[in-house]
Amino acid sequence: RTLVDSEPFVETDTQFSARTAREVAEQLTGYSLEDKNVTYSYSISGSVIGGPLAGAAMTAATVAAIENSSVKEDIAVTGTVRPDGYIGRVGSVPEKAQAAGEAGLDTFYVPEGQETVTFREPVVEERDVAPGFTYRDVEYVTRTISLNNITERRYDMETEEVSTIEELAEEIVE
Repeated sequence: RTLVDSEPFVETDTQFSARTAREVAEQLTGYSLEDKNVTYSYSISGSVIGGPLAGAAMTAATVAAIENSSVKEDIAVTGTVRPDGYIGRVGSVPEKAQAAGEAGLDTFYVPEGQETVTFREPVVEERDVAPGFTYRDVEYVTRTISLNNITERRYDMETEEVSTIEELAEEIVE
């Protein structure tokens, strides 16, 4: 059985992600957990844990447990886990990088293709057209940034891309 013990409540997509993490870890290691209970435990300050975003981290942790190893403590991981072992894209990567940096971590692992962030930034042009009247024009300009450049400069933390659970496990399982 795959069990999720959480405080607070955990949504069903997180439970599904836990089951997928277990299955992918079994495939990667060749070790069957069929006769074992696997428990993923969460405790956060919040009202609900939702989404499949911890899938990559849960899978790597399961691989470490199967191999009687540990996971590096100075890292953060974000990404979903797909049944084929690939790490899927997630949202809010810059915010997650900021949280990892502020926590003093050394490395932040993100899904392949998400180290570079593209966003639209408003550029406002204002000019007075008559006494008491201001004309305001807002244009949105596409910007692209390297998350690694920012995290290295602000937090002395590397941001690295990983594409598969196998690649992630090679990096973080000791």
